[in-house]
Amino acid sequence: MADKIFIKGINTFKRNEKAPDFVIGSGTINLAQFKEFVNSPEMAEHITEYKGQKQIKFQMLKQKDGEGKVNFVVDTYKPESQETKEEPNRDLPF
Repeated sequence: MADKIFIKGINTFKRNEKAPDFVIGSGTINLAQFKEFVNSPEMAEHITEYKGQKQIKFQMLKQKDGEGKVNFVVDTYKPESQETKEEPNRDLPF
């Protein structure tokens, strides 16, 4: 398993106990840190394109301390290319 790449510049905070029930937490995005992270050489291979727009796939993971915070982690999964998959058995009886 590859090391997790934590997204820099996004911070989350647990829900304030005085907040309404529909609020599950809060957060900040430090634009300078996030921009530096996105433009870093390590991220180049993780930037994909969808409908002509660049994107980074990520996962939201609960922090281990159980404090209600969330970590944003780059989804580094890459499916096998179609060329390397085995051909299915074409000698089926039907």
